[in-house]
Amino acid sequence: MNETVTIIIAVLFTILTLTVIHKHIELKVQVRDLIKVTLRANKNEEKEEPPSRGSSNDKL
Repeated sequence: MNETVTIIIAVLFTILTLTVIHKHIELKVQVRDLIKVTLRANKNEEKEEPPSRGSSNDKL
């Protein structure tokens, strides 16, 4: 009986560990995707900004 309890505890611990690792990896992927989207949005905003005041087009 003692060996059975040990095996059950070991299996539960393994399942818990794998669940935590899976959630951690899933969260890292979500954060990475969020950062990529943010960087892409910032890059697009920079492209859409009007030229600075000192450009030669403003003097015409």
